[in-house]
Amino acid sequence: MNNIYKRTHPCTIFIHLKISVVLLLLPIIRQLLYTPQDIFEIIGSMSLTTFYAVFVVGYAVYSYRKYLYRLSPHGIEIKKGLFFNRYFTLPFTKIQTINIYKDVFMSLLGAEKVSFDSPGGTSRRYDISAFFSKKYVARLIDELNKGKKKFVYTSNNLLTLLTCAFWSNPAAGLLFISPFVLKLGDTVKYEIRNILYNSMNVFWETIAIGVSPVAVTVANVLFGGWAIAVAVEFFRYGKFSASRIGEYIVVSRGVFNRSTTYTRADRVAAVTINQSLFMRILGLYSSGLFTVGAGKLKGDKGLIIAAERHKKLHYCLGRLVKISLKEQQSVCPKKNTLYSYIWLPLWITAAIMAALITADYFSVTDELFKVLMIFSVIPLVWWIMFRIFAHRHSHIAINKKYLIASGYDKWTLKKYIIPFKQLQYISITQSIFQRLKGTCNVHIYLYYEKRAYQTVKHLPIKQVNEIYKLIKKYSTERT
Repeated sequence: MNNIYKRTHPCTIFIHLKISVVLLLLPIIRQLLYTPQDIFEIIGSMSLTTFYAVFVVGYAVYSYRKYLYRLSPHGIEIKKGLFFNRYFTLPFTKIQTINIYKDVFMSLLGAEKVSFDSPGGTSRRYDISAFFSKKYVARLIDELNKGKKKFVYTSNNLLTLLTCAFWSNPAAGLLFISPFVLKLGDTVKYEIRNILYNSMNVFWETIAIGVSPVAVTVANVLFGGWAIAVAVEFFRYGKFSASRIGEYIVVSRGVFNRSTTYTRADRVAAVTINQSLFMRILGLYSSGLFTVGAGKLKGDKGLIIAAERHKKLHYCLGRLVKISLKEQQSVCPKKNTLYSYIWLPLWITAAIMAALITADYFSVTDELFKVLMIFSVIPLVWWIMFRIFAHRHSHIAINKKYLIASGYDKWTLKKYIIPFKQLQYISITQSIFQRLKGTCNVHIYLYYEKRAYQTVKHLPIKQVNEIYKLIKKYSTERT
């Protein structure tokens, strides 16, 4: 180890300037809005602008020179501060997540950003985050990769693209909104023409002509926005791979901007298996890790498998995280609890259909109202379908090492595999109606940098109490 403090890569200066680009634009905007009247005002204005620019650039350079690091036998030591010096050390044994990131700009400058995180850090930013040279990062990777690669998983780019398209059901919204906008435009145009025939107003004629083109434009913008969002997600998750190297789970992703994350496998709080309704129809699953540092990764929660079929997903999780998904004992919602899952979207749909039938029977509605009502039913039917799948998916199970909790969160089906040693506590709640039915909701809290829990709803309370006793037994044995 080196006892001398070193500076980080000079790329730090450009990053500071990139962050301060808005501040650098202020004097330029001032020059455009203010016109000096004589030579003294010109000199004064230019001097003020120059001083301001020099101050911003000087601050960036001085910040770079005052940020120093040193590798000690016990950890990484950092010394920084402009007016007040700060010293702190992050022990190697407490490092839980390491993220290595580089984009096109950093690659041209020969730098990479390395971030270290520990359980004692904040939930918004890493404990240490600095820019280092490629040579130093290569030595760091060699140090981390002492263990041989035991397993390497590479995602299929086509499946990744499908997952990006249907990750959070954006396609469902697209399939609903775009044709709705087109149909609504035609209907509004028809209604305006009726007004025109009754009033003979040139103003309404002008509006009627422009409604359909506007609707087509809005629909195209929606579709284009969705396509751009899919492309951005694919560039983020494309060329996805995960491997097990010694005690670390290593994940690399990104088509142009590459991100590589090292996570201590023995400190994983939970493994998740996720599906949106579209992904379920396609038979695809994604998986992620709940661990300290994962919440800071942009766009995901520690994703380790982007998109795979059921069998390969279980095989890869067994090799990467070395977990067992076998269920020795489980408790599921009873069949007669399906109504508890779908009652809200079902009643809303029934109310809309009743209003539509009543209005049509008494001829008190126009075409525009019918279009609005009919298209409002489509997402409700989708909602009901999702809740039916959620009812079939939901359950709690255990084996001798893990608690498995399957439920749903908003529009995503989620399965949590939680080691007993990482389980924080379990909360069982009952409403008045659930007491009459003998059911309950189970909330399972896990160790994470933010408040995280999984909820499984409407389970039979007698079976929950039985499985809870086994959970306490296995948890005690593990501790």
